[in-house]
Amino acid sequence: RFYIDLNQTAVHLTDLYLFSVELKPDAGEEHMLRECCLNPVQYKKAQEAATYKHEVQGKPLTQWLTIGGGGRSQGFHALMQNRSKYRDLIKAIQSLALQYGIGGVDFDHEELRSRDDVVDFFRMIVTLAPSLRKLGLKVSMAIHAGFVVPTQVHEAVDRINVMTYD
Repeated sequence: RFYIDLNQTAVHLTDLYLFSVELKPDAGEEHMLRECCLNPVQYKKAQEAATYKHEVQGKPLTQWLTIGGGGRSQGFHALMQNRSKYRDLIKAIQSLALQYGIGGVDFDHEELRSRDDVVDFFRMIVTLAPSLRKLGLKVSMAIHAGFVVPTQVHEAVDRINVMTYD
């Protein structure tokens, strides 16, 4: 909701999730994270809010980039089937993180249809997390209520956001 005074809101926040970009694994590194719902103006506003919070309170505002989400998760299937694209995804995330001060990545796969999909998603998170941490990024994932998350996945992420829609 970029129509609000984000600076004034930021002083009450510790984290800001930027929702979201769509994953396009076959588009190449530069276009892999399609800005379907975020654009450079919004990234800049979020970055300005983080700067404002730091100037006013001396505290950080961690910006999290959400990848996927409702209507934006189709690309996960192609990525999980082609691990050679992981390196391109890491580079695409790194580029956005450096450009806009992103401090974390949130993976939100809304199209987990089978047990194999869930296992592949968890495996992807565990595989990508160390590389993202080396870049100084935190890692989170969004899941639906009722998922059983293995210990290895818990240990790989900083947060798990449980979507508990009515």
